[in-house]
Amino acid sequence: MKALWICLVTVAIALSSCDQCYNVACNEPDVAFINGLQFEFDRSSFTFEEVSNATVLRFHPGNFEQPIDTIYLKDVLSENDLTFFIPLTSNDLTTGALSHIYGIYDNSRENAFIITDITTKGIYPTDCCCCYHNTTKTFVLNGEPVDRTGSTNPVQLSK
Repeated sequence: MKALWICLVTVAIALSSCDQCYNVACNEPDVAFINGLQFEFDRSSFTFEEVSNATVLRFHPGNFEQPIDTIYLKDVLSENDLTFFIPLTSNDLTTGALSHIYGIYDNSRENAFIITDITTKGIYPTDCCCCYHNTTKTFVLNGEPVDRTGSTNPVQLSK
C-alpha cells in the first residue's frame, strides 16, 4: 500500500510539473504569416491605380526567365489597404535560408522590388505549444539589408 501511495504521489508531481500548454486547448499559430514577409505600398509614392494589378514573382536564383509561381495582388489590395504578405511555407523553412528570389512589380513594371538572401527561423517555447516566436527574419531588399525579426509590421515600398 505504501508503494502504491508513493507511486501515485510521484505521478501527481510529475504531471503537475508538465508544461501547462498540454492542458490548454489552443489554435495553431499562423507560422506562414509570422515568418512571412509583410509589405505595404507607400501611399505617398503609389496610388491604388498604380498597384491594383501588382504581382509578386518567385524565381530560382539565376533563372529570371521562368518564374516558379506568381502571386496576383489584385485580390488582396484595396483602395483602403495596400498591404500584403508573402507566405513562406514550412518546406521553405527547413534550413532557415531560402534560395528563392522574389520580385514585386507595380502595374507598369517600372518599379521593381527584388528580395534576396531570405533567412527566417522560429521556435515554439517549451512552456507553450500554442505560441510560436520568430527568432530570425532577415532579407535583402533592392540591395539593402532588412531585419524584421519578431515583427509582422509591413515594410514600406516606395518609388
